[in-house]
Amino acid sequence: MKISWQTESQTEHAWFVLQRRENSKEWTDIYRCKGAGTTTEPFSYGYSDHSVIPGKKYRYRLRNISYSGEIDSSGVRSVPIPGDPSARSPRFFLKSVYPNPFNPRISIDLYVLQTGRVRITVHSLAGKCTDIISDKLFAPGEHRIHWEPGDLPAGIYILRMTSGTHSETRKLLYMK
Repeated sequence: MKISWQTESQTEHAWFVLQRRENSKEWTDIYRCKGAGTTTEPFSYGYSDHSVIPGKKYRYRLRNISYSGEIDSSGVRSVPIPGDPSARSPRFFLKSVYPNPFNPRISIDLYVLQTGRVRITVHSLAGKCTDIISDKLFAPGEHRIHWEPGDLPAGIYILRMTSGTHSETRKLLYMK
């Protein structure tokens, strides 16, 4: 799902925060990017939400945050995702990893479509496996896993999730 927006000008604009909500759940920040401050130049922004499930409906809103902390929210847009959730071939997909950057703990949200073994590992940029977070059978549904890197040094790591031939990766930034 590609989400894009444009500005014709900006005044004292610090951040954009894209939020998503499923059904009656709370709003979740899924993307944050810097605004352009004060400018009369047009800007284009975008984000690809890869963690949507076919057959579900999502609501999105954009929040504009000024340098003084004022928050202005856009209208809510409902977006039904076409398709049958059972037709998706992967057994899982990674919904979100937050906060990122993180210290001392990160949360990993995944959605399992069909029962299967999911292996979740963390790797250094050199490719060395630094930790195995989970390697077990997951039932269908939403799951949240937490990870604390312990004595690992601050830096960039790669989170890798695999099940059968399907895998997903995310970049993590651990700050001390």
